Amino acid sequence: MRTVGSIGLAVIALTASLLFADHAILGRVIAELDERPAASQSPGRVLSRIQADLERVAVGKARWPLPPGAMRDPLERLVDAEDAFLRGRMREFADHANAIRAEAGGRLAHQDELARAQRDRSDLDKVMLPSAYAEALADQAHAPPLRSLVQAMRLVDAVLVLEAAEAVLRPMRYDPRARRNIRRLTMGDTVLDDVWLRLPCPLVAGRKTAFELVAAALGDLAGPLLSCPVPEASERDFALMERLVKRPGDFAGAALTPVTSPPNWDHHPPSPPWDAAAAIRFMDVNPDGAEPPLRLAAMNGVAGKLDLALFLHAFRDPSAERNEDIRTLMASVDRASLAKASPAILRFSGTPTGYDGSDMSLVPSIRLAALARAADVSAGSHAYPYVIPCSVLARHPALLASRDVVVQPTEDDGKVDVTPPVSGCLVGRGRITGFPEADLAAFLDATSAADGGGNSPRYPVRYRDTGKMHDIVSQPGAVLSWPEPVLDQPYQTWSYGSLGAKAVADRLNGLYQRSRTGLAAYFQARGLSEAESADAARKALFSLAYGSQCGNGPPPKSLRRLIMDGSGVEAMAEAMAGVSADDLKPFAECAAFAPFDPLLHVAVAHPALPLLWEVAGGVTAETDPEGLRFMRDVNARNHFGKTALMVAAQLGRSDAAQFLLDKGARVNADTWQTGKVRTLAHDSRTALMYAASQGSAATIRLLVEAGADRYQSDTTGRRAIHYLLGQGPLPPNPSLTPTERAEMARLLF
Repeated sequence: MRTVGSIGLAVIALTASLLFADHAILGRVIAELDERPAASQSPGRVLSRIQADLERVAVGKARWPLPPGAMRDPLERLVDAEDAFLRGRMREFADHANAIRAEAGGRLAHQDELARAQRDRSDLDKVMLPSAYAEALADQAHAPPLRSLVQAMRLVDAVLVLEAAEAVLRPMRYDPRARRNIRRLTMGDTVLDDVWLRLPCPLVAGRKTAFELVAAALGDLAGPLLSCPVPEASERDFALMERLVKRPGDFAGAALTPVTSPPNWDHHPPSPPWDAAAAIRFMDVNPDGAEPPLRLAAMNGVAGKLDLALFLHAFRDPSAERNEDIRTLMASVDRASLAKASPAILRFSGTPTGYDGSDMSLVPSIRLAALARAADVSAGSHAYPYVIPCSVLARHPALLASRDVVVQPTEDDGKVDVTPPVSGCLVGRGRITGFPEADLAAFLDATSAADGGGNSPRYPVRYRDTGKMHDIVSQPGAVLSWPEPVLDQPYQTWSYGSLGAKAVADRLNGLYQRSRTGLAAYFQARGLSEAESADAARKALFSLAYGSQCGNGPPPKSLRRLIMDGSGVEAMAEAMAGVSADDLKPFAECAAFAPFDPLLHVAVAHPALPLLWEVAGGVTAETDPEGLRFMRDVNARNHFGKTALMVAAQLGRSDAAQFLLDKGARVNADTWQTGKVRTLAHDSRTALMYAASQGSAATIRLLVEAGADRYQSDTTGRRAIHYLLGQGPLPPNPSLTPTERAEMARLLF
C-alpha cells in the first residue's frame, strides 16, 4: 500500500499546486441526466422541474432533459402552456390549459376520496377539500389568458403538493387553499407548507396591470404569482417587481429585511401596566403590578382562574377575604374540569377536596384540570396541559405533587391521555432567580440540529425530560449521582460525521460551556461546593443533550478525524498505516444514529485534498477500513444526496470546487432524499444553491462559468438567487458584502 509519507514533499508541492491551476471552462449549461431516474417521477421532483422549466422557457432557453426511459408528468404541459402564452398562440394555449384542467380534476378527485375516507377520524372539516379547491379554480368563460394560466398553475401545484402530502402526512390534514398542514406533530409535517409554483419574474415586465387584475379576481386563491425574490410582504407589489426586473442587482437591497430582537426583560422588567404573560413572569418582582392583568385574564378562561388562584395563594397574605376568593375561583375550575373528565381521568386525578389554605388542598384540583385538559396553556410555541407558574413553585414547591398520578390505568380504561401539569420553571412560564434559563434554552434548542431527529413527535427537551429538569432546578444534589460523561463535549464523536456536523458541534460547544458556567453558579448558590457544582452542571447538560454521547469517545487514530482536525500529512500517513476496523467502532456506532458523509466530503476543506486523491488510487480494500479508496468517486452522495462539490460550494472553497470539477464532478447534480431519512423542506438543492446561500462570490462565479444552471429550482420553487437573498432555508448569504450580494443577484437572476 502506498502511504502519504512515501510520496514525499515534492509530490505534495506538485499536487497541492493543482488547486490553483488555471483552467479554461466553457460558459455553457451542461445537460446532466440524473443517475436515479426513478426520482424524476416523485411529485416534489416534478414540481421542481416544472418551476425550473417555466424559468428557462421565459428567457428563451430549452427545457431540461429527462433521464433515459423517464416520462414527463402530464401536468408538465403547464410549461407548454406558458410557452404558447408568451408566443401569442392562444388556440394552442387553450388546448394545453384544457388538458391540464382535465388531468388535474381527475387527480384531485382521487385526493378527495382519500380525504373523505379519513373525515370520520380526523379534523378535515377544518381544511378545504380538493374537489372544492378545484371548483373554486374552475376556468371562467372568457377569462383573460393570464388568469387562465394562473388558474392552471394553481391546479398543477395543488395536485403535486397533495400527492407529496399523501406520502409525508398521515393522516392527511393538508389544506390546499392555505398551503399548510393544520396538524403538525413532527418536523416532517411542515415540509409542504407554503409550497407554490410561481410564474417567472420577467413576465411582470409590461404586465403589471394584468397581474394586479388577476390577483384581485382570484384573491387568496392566487397565492404568490411571481418568482421575483422579494419579501413576502411585497409579493403583490407588481410595480416594485417591474422596476426591479430592469435592475436585478437592486433585488439584493429589496429582499433583505432587518431582523430585530425582542427586548430582553429578564433582568429589567417593563413597567406596569402588564399583560398576563408579563404578570406571570414577574409576579415575584411586583405582585401589585401582576394582580390587575391576572384578574382580567381570569374572566376569560379556566387557566386564567387557576393562575389567579395560585397567585393569591403564593403572594397575598392569608385572610378570610383571600381564602374565599381562592375558594370561589377553584370551585369554578373544578366544575369546568369535572365537565370534561372521563371516569378514568377521575380515577387518575383524585377528587378535588376544596381549598382550606394549604398547598395540598390545591393539588387534586391542579392535577384534574391538567388531566382533563380543561386549563391548557401555551408556553413558547407549544401547548401544554396546565403549566404552574414558576414563581408560584419557587414559594410553594409542594404543588409539584400535582404531577403524581393517583392510580394506574386498568384494561377497561383503554387508551387514555394521562398528561400531568408541567412546571413553568421548565418551559419558560415564569422564572427562577439565578437560574441560567436563557443560556440553557439556547443550548437545548440548538441540540435539535444534532439529536438525530427521527419522525417521532418533537417537543422541547425541557418538557420531554421534566423529571430531570425538576432535579436540576429543585434538587441539584440529586444530579451528582447521574452517569459520568465520557466525552469532552456533547456530540464530539458525532461531529466527525460531516463538516456540517463539525460546525454544529463547535457552536454547541460554545453554548455548552456558557450554560455549564451558569448552571455551576446556580448550583453553588443552592448549596453545592464549587467542585460539586462543576461536576453536576456537566452531568446535567450531557444528560439533557439527547444522543450526545453516541459512539462514546472518537477513535484516537483515524484518517477522518485527522482530516477534519486539520492535521498534517505525516500524521495522516501514520494513522493510515495502523488503523483497523475495530478502532473505528465508535464512528460505526454513531453512524447508525446519524449517517456519516463519505470521506471525500470531509476532505474538501483540507489543503491535502489533491494528495489524498492520488493516494486513494493505490489503496486496496484489505488495507482501507475507512474507505479512502472511494474518494475517487467524485460524485458520491451522502445519505440525502449531497455531493462533495456541494460541500465545497457551501464552504466557499473555490479551490476545492475547481479540483472536483476537473475530476468530473457534476455541476448540476441535485440532492434527493432516498431511504428512511427525514424529508427536507428544500430538497433538489444544487451546488449553486449551496454557494449562493453561504459560499463566496468566487465560488458562485466559478460554478456559473462551469455550466451551473441558475434556473434550477428546489422542491419549493426556489432558485439560487432566492438562496442568496435569504428566501431559501437560511438567512441572506453572510459571506458577501452588500456590493458582492448585488453583483451576484445580477449574475443569478
